Amino acid sequence: MAKADFIFEGKSFTIQCDKNEKLKDICSKLSAKINEDINTLIFIYERKQINLDKTFNELTKENKINFLVFKTENETYPNYGKMLDNKTVEDIISLNNDAYYALAGLLIQMENILKNNMKLNVINYLDSQLRSIKEYQ
Repeated sequence: MAKADFIFEGKSFTIQCDKNEKLKDICSKLSAKINEDINTLIFIYERKQINLDKTFNELTKENKINFLVFKTENETYPNYGKMLDNKTVEDIISLNNDAYYALAGLLIQMENILKNNMKLNVINYLDSQLRSIKEYQ
């Protein structure tokens, strides 16, 4: 048994599947789960739109696979089998990378603030201990 993890609109969904199952069937299970028409969804794996006619095993030999899923409102891509041009896929990936790096930067800043805050708490604690020792002298 294998599993396909999908990220759609910021939420994670897992579909159990067979490694010989067609991606179209696996993705159809997701579309039913999220109540979206499969023809309005774009499935991305390793920075490329997937071919739904392939099997899970044709994409990876692993037991787990991760997909990004986007909803398209664009009339240019009404058919699920139609491939996106490289520019569109690159734009999607670029936006995703920009968001990732922005969040990574914020995480580093938050860690630094917490470290500095912890240092300040330790300094304040030590200062209060020193003051109490001075009071007893």
